[in-house]
Amino acid sequence: MPGRGLDAARTRDLAQQFVADITHFAHAEPPAPAEAAVTLERQEAQERRRLTASLARLALEERLCIVWRYIKGLSFEDLGDLLGVSPAAAQRRCNRTLHRLRERIHHDPAV
Repeated sequence: MPGRGLDAARTRDLAQQFVADITHFAHAEPPAPAEAAVTLERQEAQERRRLTASLARLALEERLCIVWRYIKGLSFEDLGDLLGVSPAAAQRRCNRTLHRLRERIHHDPAV
């Protein structure tokens, strides 16, 4: 499908970034245990803020799809009933919404 895969330049850039990240972490000094716990808490808090901000920017139906499926644990059948679509359509909507959410979280500096 056109436009779905990574082009060669993007793949090369991602590979170079991966190597740079691995090199950095391989040579970095491990933080002290107390410092590591604080750092982890800060990272988790930042990730929660980014997720909350990204969820808030979704359309209502997209937000409901994510909340009902992944937070409330509804099946695609139940989700389809609530949205007025088939279970397969509900699954596709959730998958598309998750993809958009991931893109926003990882690539949008404003989040």
